[in-house]
Amino acid sequence: MHMEHYKSKERKKKETEENCLLPQDFSNFFAQVADKLIDKIPNTKDDPLEYLKGLFPPTTEFEFREVTLVELRDIINQMKNKKSSDIYGMTVEIVMSLRNLIISPLTKLINHSIRSCVFPRVLK
Repeated sequence: MHMEHYKSKERKKKETEENCLLPQDFSNFFAQVADKLIDKIPNTKDDPLEYLKGLFPPTTEFEFREVTLVELRDIINQMKNKKSSDIYGMTVEIVMSLRNLIISPLTKLINHSIRSCVFPRVLK
């Protein structure tokens, strides 16, 4: 019985070794994949970018622009009064209560950041 158990263990070990993928086999497979795929691509004079047309929606351009006091005031007024705070502990309630005092310097700060293309790390 002990010998049977040993043979069974040896057989499993041998099967595992036979099915084992060696690092060199792995490397060879992936080193050859590109060449095999390239060989299957037919030669054509067609522009490959033509195949992509219509697959993706047209991109819209995005550009930062300076904000006005009125726009910033409207944004602050539309903020939902939640209990959450930013990394400095500032809440919407605090911003709302101070909006008339901070709106002008905040507008200048935002516009300076946009003009100089320098944004605080915490906003990235």
